[in-house]
Amino acid sequence: VPSLQGVNELYLGLGISKARFLLGEGGGTGFGATIGVDFNPIDQVWAPKINLWATGFAFFFGGNIGVSGFYYVQEKEANFVLRPEVGIGYLKVFLNYGYNLFLKTDLEGVSRHTLTLSYYHTLLPFKK
Repeated sequence: VPSLQGVNELYLGLGISKARFLLGEGGGTGFGATIGVDFNPIDQVWAPKINLWATGFAFFFGGNIGVSGFYYVQEKEANFVLRPEVGIGYLKVFLNYGYNLFLKTDLEGVSRHTLTLSYYHTLLPFKK
């Protein structure tokens, strides 16, 4: 799952997702989990992440909701962030808005508001 994320900062992300789609792997309704890492090359911030999500489609367009947990690390500073997300999608491409809830004080290089563009590519389809 490659992703681009940011509003004031740019993050590049890469992850792997396990999903279950109820009406086929190219659409329908489904849910899943993603693990991965995001990286801000300008501010040198790393963020391992886990995401739980659900989606629904009608005529290729759909909406999705999710919640993510990030552990942002920058040099000697670190902060856990919980991020509820909501978005829209077309086939396997999603655009999500998220609001970061910081466990402790804000971390430089991490915005409260964020947009994430992601693409879910099927590598290993699971057949019944």
